[in-house]
Amino acid sequence: VVKNQPPAEQAAQIARLQAAALNKPQSEQGPPYSPPEQQQPALRRRLDPGHHDSQRKGPAVPRPYTPQQLDSMMNMLLEIGERFKTEDVRLYHIMMGYYEKVREARIKTTPDESVDPPPGGYF
Repeated sequence: VVKNQPPAEQAAQIARLQAAALNKPQSEQGPPYSPPEQQQPALRRRLDPGHHDSQRKGPAVPRPYTPQQLDSMMNMLLEIGERFKTEDVRLYHIMMGYYEKVREARIKTTPDESVDPPPGGYF
């Protein structure tokens, strides 16, 4: 694979345009190019790296989910995994991986309650 070379049709078009530009006298080419005036940079919004929606690296922010929220997440992951199990096995395994992570968090919140493993096991 050769990188940084356009396809044959595009390369031919570029060559034709360059040849046409070189054959025209300077008076027919139009005004010379001048770069646009530099604008003041807009003020950027600062993000708090500890905010739960931030994609930046920062301190770990605990997200205490309730057992009901964790159960809801596990049900949703199972539903999606089962829905696409025959169409996309990779998606099924990804959903089951997330299910296991949520299940571990659910077990940590209420260790005395039993939490069902995913149907068919993991992978």
